[in-house]
Amino acid sequence: EHSFPTRRSSDLFPSHDIDKYDIINIVNNLWTSQSAENGELMNYQSKITVKPKKSDELTKKDIAEIVANIKPLDIKFELIKQPNDELALEIDFSDIHIGSLSWHEEVGEDFDSKIAFDNIKRQVSQAREIIDDYKVGKIYLCFLGDFLQADTTDGKTNAGTQVDTDSRSKKMVQKGLEVAMYIIENLSVADTDVIWVEGNHSRLVEFSVFWSLQFIYANAKHIKFDVSPKVRKAFVYGDNLIGLHHGEMSKDESHFFYRD
Repeated sequence: EHSFPTRRSSDLFPSHDIDKYDIINIVNNLWTSQSAENGELMNYQSKITVKPKKSDELTKKDIAEIVANIKPLDIKFELIKQPNDELALEIDFSDIHIGSLSWHEEVGEDFDSKIAFDNIKRQVSQAREIIDDYKVGKIYLCFLGDFLQADTTDGKTNAGTQVDTDSRSKKMVQKGLEVAMYIIENLSVADTDVIWVEGNHSRLVEFSVFWSLQFIYANAKHIKFDVSPKVRKAFVYGDNLIGLHHGEMSKDESHFFYRD
């Protein structure tokens, strides 16, 4: 076994340039050669391939600075007074695609951010009736990926696929945050876990939205957030194990994350 020498990113790029590049590929090679003086020699080679970030692309540093300036809302949620501790309700929001645009003449139905929000309002109303009728004691709000339509300012997915959008990317993010807050504020009336799982359309932008929400609702102590980047997550309630996954990743990507 051999250990490769490593170098910090600050050694590879000037300190002011580190956040200007995305790492595309890293390759480490190891081989032996013969020397007349020293005999067998161990050789190492490391290659790193990068590409410049777009000037308007968010970095982790950008997200950290934005989140640091978020002030928690002074909100008092009206909790159910006599919850049924034996009942939990899992409410899934998958493939909402806020910001998506379609025309019925072309694909069979119209769709845009307003229609998406109207659909969400109906689903929230139905879920709230169940919570109130059964006095549910535990709520799981599961956001299972593709909550937003695109991941870049030019309307492309995380993988670079061009998609139809109904608005500017910044407006899409604003509407996404508005919809997520509507869901949380209308359904978090008992102990609540908000769990986000990434999809394939808007990984970085969605992460930013849901990462921010845990700071916005920092004063709501009955709400817990799981916004880790794990692509597979799970939770246990009683004798039930519930697994969460967006569905497009291969079976080889076995990144599991269990929560009690």
